[in-house]
Parts: sequence; C-alpha cells; structure tokens
Amino acid sequence: MIDRESPSAARAGRWPLVLPYVLIAGLAVAWGFGWFWLRDAALHAMDAGVRQAAAEGHEITWTGRSIAGFPFNLDLRLAGPRFRDTSGWAASAPRLEAKASVFSPGLWVFVAPDGVTLTRPGRGDVQINGTVLRASVSAWRDQPARIAVQGMGVKFVAVPGARPPSISAASELHIQTKAGPDHQGAVYVELDGVHPAEGAKLARIGAGSAVTLIADGIFNHADALHGRGIDDALRRWRNAGGVMNLRALSLRAGGLEMVATSGWLGLDAGGRITGAAPVRLTAADRALTVLGVGPAGPGATQIVARDGVTTLGGKSIGPAPRIY
Repeated sequence: MIDRESPSAARAGRWPLVLPYVLIAGLAVAWGFGWFWLRDAALHAMDAGVRQAAAEGHEITWTGRSIAGFPFNLDLRLAGPRFRDTSGWAASAPRLEAKASVFSPGLWVFVAPDGVTLTRPGRGDVQINGTVLRASVSAWRDQPARIAVQGMGVKFVAVPGARPPSISAASELHIQTKAGPDHQGAVYVELDGVHPAEGAKLARIGAGSAVTLIADGIFNHADALHGRGIDDALRRWRNAGGVMNLRALSLRAGGLEMVATSGWLGLDAGGRITGAAPVRLTAADRALTVLGVGPAGPGATQIVARDGVTTLGGKSIGPAPRIY
C-alpha cells in the first residue's frame, strides 16, 4: 500500500523553505514605507523651517526640489536656492546638494558644486567658488547647531560694480560651531593661505605672502542669538551681555606673527568689535612700520579694541572691525 501525503501536510512541509522569502519581502515593503516616511518628514521639516523663517522676516526660496537616494540615503537637490534676511544679507546658488543616511537622518552634508553668491548690504555681491565647498549640520535644535564648513581652493570675486572683498582667495577655510552647557556656544575659524585684497593693510604687511588667521573661543548667552536677521540677532546677543572668551587668536602675515591664548571680545552699540587680549608679538621692522607702531617693540604687549579704534601696545593700528 502506498502512503499518500495529504495536501495540508505537503504545504506545511514547504513553509520552512518559503518563510525566509516571505520575511525578506515583508522587510523590503516595510523598509520602503519607512524610506518614504523619512522623505516626507524631511520635506515637511523643510517647509516648517521656511514658514518659521518667514515669521522672523527671512526669505527662503528655491525653483526646484527633489529627494532621491532610496533605499539607504536621502539625497536632496535644490535648484536656485536663495536665503535673504531682513538686514539685506543674502546667499544664493545655482544648485545645492545634500545627503543624509537613513541611519542618521539628523546629520546632513551640503555641497555647492557651482559655488555660492553672497550679497552684502551696501557693498554688492561676491561670488565664492572653490574646489571644495561643503558643510555638515546636525543637532539642529541646539543653539548654536553643530556646523562644520570646509572650503578648499576658495576664490572671492566681486561682481561688476560691487566693492571688492577684503580677501581674494584662501587655500583652506574652516568654520565650526557647537553648543555647550549653560547656554554657551563654541566657535572655531581658520583661514589658511589667505591672499588679502590688493592695497589692504594685511597685503602690505605680508608683502605678497599668504596670511593665516585662527580664532577659537567660547561665548555666553547663545540662546539670545536669534531675531529678524543677522544684525538683529547680534544686537540681541550684545544686549544680553554677550561676550566671547578667547582660547586662541593668531595672525601670521609675512614677517608679522601675533599670538594670543586668552582675552575677550564683544560688540559695542554701533556693531564694532570691542575687547582686549595679551599677545606675543614677533615682527620685522617693516611690518611694524606698516602697522603704525614704529620699527621696534616685538615681545609681550596687548591688543585692544575700544571706542571704535584698535590699538597695539597703546598705538592705534586702525579702526575696530564693524560686524553690523
């Protein structure tokens, strides 16, 4: 007599073979739904950010937007993005590309492959291009957010009719910000291989050589850095008692070297830098003469910005830089 396997037993015997494929198919469907949910969440977050910016008087626009990258990335492409604040500062680009991993959707890396145009109130536009122009942004809700900007082979060119920028090129540019405890924030700026604009004091000090600038500090009242534009945010920060404590400040230009490892910086009512820092000064007589402090005096001294004037060792070397 021949035993015949019942249909139900045969189906049960095939389940161990079929089950892995069913699980894989289910996982693929769930992953697909998850990716599209993340994509839509990113688009909604962008739209909410635009509405929030508009409520504060800023303008964020673009002519085209898309997100691809399935299944493991979110690849954002913006055509003609533009940001403008109420004080007249603006930034725009022909296109902007950004990428985030689905495993870390809060970390975005932005690239401007065709450069950026910076609009300066009353001074016109500057086109910024480089072999590398990128930035990463995370911890978006922190004040400040965790930001890292990197530029390589950067060129700064004024459009016809605009005032030339103070620097024309930099081999490297690095800017970093992050939040700390007790409403503190940290900022780091490094410019290497800088070529100052022709005729500028730094260009005369360096006598054609490249300039290196490094600034590293921690500032208080980071929660006050908000408002209707960059100028308004800085005024709010100043009015809250904002001060930056320096951890490092150095300038190297030709025969001049100034290095500080302490000090403070702030802003006066007119938007000019105030502050003081003990510096170690090493300079050739020619550089000191260009600075206007005489042909001698290297060593320990102090640089002070007060009442709109910057002094080195008690001698004026020019106006204090205006931020707004």
